[in-house]
Amino acid sequence: MWCCGDAVDRVWSRHGRRHQASSRAPSLPVPVVVTALPKHLTLGHALPAAWSAPGLGPVALPVLFLGQMLLALTGSVDAKVDAVAQSIAWFASGFGVAGVWLLGWRGFLAVFLAILTQRMLHGYEVTLGVAEALGSGLEAAAGAFLLRRVGLCGDFARLRDVGCLLLAATVVPFVSMLVSVLARSLDHEAALHLGLLSGWGGWWRMNALGVVVVVPLVLTVHARVRAGWRPRALLDGLAVVVIAEAWLGFVLFALAPSPTGITLLHAVFAFALIAALRHGPLGAGTVAVCSATFVAVATTRGFGPFQCVAYAERHAAAQVFLLTLVIVPLVFGALVASRRELEAQLRQSHKLEAIGLLAGGLAHDFNNLLSVVSGNAEALREAAVDGSEARVQATEILDAAARGAGLTRQLLAFSRRQVLEPEVLELGAVVAPLSRLLRRLLGADVTVEVRHAAAAWVRVDRVQLEQVLLNLAINARDAMPQGGALTVVTQTVTLAAAPAAAAGLAAGSYAELLVRDAGHGMAANVLARAFEPFFTTKGPGRGTGLGLATVYGIARQSGGSAAIESAPGKGTTVRVWLPVVAAPAPALVPTPPVAGAAVVVPRTVLVVDDERAVRELVQRLFVNAGHRVLVAEHGEHALAVAAVAGSIDLLVTDIVMPRLGGLELARRLCAVDPSLPVLFVSAHPLGGEGADFAGFARAAFVNKPFTGDELLEKAAAMLVRR
Repeated sequence: MWCCGDAVDRVWSRHGRRHQASSRAPSLPVPVVVTALPKHLTLGHALPAAWSAPGLGPVALPVLFLGQMLLALTGSVDAKVDAVAQSIAWFASGFGVAGVWLLGWRGFLAVFLAILTQRMLHGYEVTLGVAEALGSGLEAAAGAFLLRRVGLCGDFARLRDVGCLLLAATVVPFVSMLVSVLARSLDHEAALHLGLLSGWGGWWRMNALGVVVVVPLVLTVHARVRAGWRPRALLDGLAVVVIAEAWLGFVLFALAPSPTGITLLHAVFAFALIAALRHGPLGAGTVAVCSATFVAVATTRGFGPFQCVAYAERHAAAQVFLLTLVIVPLVFGALVASRRELEAQLRQSHKLEAIGLLAGGLAHDFNNLLSVVSGNAEALREAAVDGSEARVQATEILDAAARGAGLTRQLLAFSRRQVLEPEVLELGAVVAPLSRLLRRLLGADVTVEVRHAAAAWVRVDRVQLEQVLLNLAINARDAMPQGGALTVVTQTVTLAAAPAAAAGLAAGSYAELLVRDAGHGMAANVLARAFEPFFTTKGPGRGTGLGLATVYGIARQSGGSAAIESAPGKGTTVRVWLPVVAAPAPALVPTPPVAGAAVVVPRTVLVVDDERAVRELVQRLFVNAGHRVLVAEHGEHALAVAAVAGSIDLLVTDIVMPRLGGLELARRLCAVDPSLPVLFVSAHPLGGEGADFAGFARAAFVNKPFTGDELLEKAAAMLVRR
């Protein structure tokens, strides 16, 4: 059986394991991906190898074997009696589906052996026992496969998960029924002559209800074990369960069978809903499943208020009650979990927004300081003699200021408030300088291999591209806690129509950034949600759930897309595709100007900035260039200075200032002189992106920190047309 399972898994795995995210996703700042069902899910995804479910050890297989056998033994009394007349819910079906979901093909083997043992203890013929054990194992395997195929998440935190459970419970009983009928048809004495509704319908309801009752409890408990128990919450949940079961015990055993008793049984819904409100799907599932099990066993053994119902209708009435008892609290628990998840996402969004505002404010002040440092260092370098120590030191100051400017860009990239500066870049030239940083970031136990298969030119913001690579590298490090290998490849690929359409792209050539790790990989249900914002499998405080969402959002914002390939134990490969552009033409070497050819015409420049050091720096630059400079601290001061000065040839102003901002100042001065050129200079993250320059005849923007040459060149270009 092990060989058969491994062989089938290998055959099915040939179809591939790629999953690509849906193409529907808005742009930043909050990229949202609409998750689609995996299109290339294999049996290897659905039935992983043993020990694939985290948190399960070698004791899991014996537990599955013994639990399955005991549930089957308690559900059956006599091999000669119709099984439908013995059990209200066949809990062994649900336990088997949950076991194969968690343990894979070895779980299938445990189910097979447990049912075979139970059948032998009840005196079945060996052939018939093997056939029915095989049917139960195939039923469990089919249930696990179907649940993974439709994207069930084991925590039952979504309404969709409840729908997936009902779908699987509806379908999988037919597997064991079909195998049993085929086996019994070969032996006339063992054949079952059952009515369509009372017999086969009862069999189907019994197995389906077993799946509905047991699977939620096992999977939610496993999910909670992985997330960690909180002692206070555990005690609180146990208290609700004990109270609910005490009430059921009173109704089932202390009261005489009557319709009133059936009505009183419904009071357990209140306890299940309370548990759902306090503990989500786990609380709802625990109370509901324990209560359903209690009622089913008691009714089967001749106790409880359902004994007042006619025998022919007793099981059906109890099964409807049990189905409602499980599904209603699960739905309520999923709604509670969804609301809590939305609240957590909102809190996380507010926290990130606050951090973003802080980062933006720090970047604003830091950019002002860097402007002063860069401007004065540039002046010192120009004044120093070539080769002197002073010139070398000034150059080092400028280099440090440039690195500081890169740091502010990273802060603004994190807060998503940066002014985007797309440029034509060679993908490998951007990745190569980051290789040393990656090695320091990932640690000595992770080897980093960077390969450049071919030159790939793209038009993208450099900071965002670096952020994509760093996010993927950090995710890879977390997936390899014991160390491993990280491979980064840049190349040009051609996407055919089908894979391109799956990624939301047109067929053609794309530059590909491939990042592959040797980590533990992702299961199909995690893979399906990998690009969702705020979705994370890391523990509390260890992840925001925005790493891959940001990667996908940047790729889509840049005209490309991203896809993930992963499987448990096989590592993860992330592919980021960006449109290929033509390589830029070689830069022309400027001809040195002829001495005396350029004549600077003195102009009147009004400089407005609330930062004194920046204001004095800009004033000195324009004075050294031969212009007459007027200065003001804010907008109202500038209006007063302009009224006295008369004609102004150029306005150089900050945007965000006290009293009167740069935009309103420019509008008022342009109302007097519509042809006045305006050069906006700002360190504020929204200065260039959020400002509206449409109302000005001639306007330009320079972002802080700037160099003297950059500012003077932009000003000269505007003054030439004056």
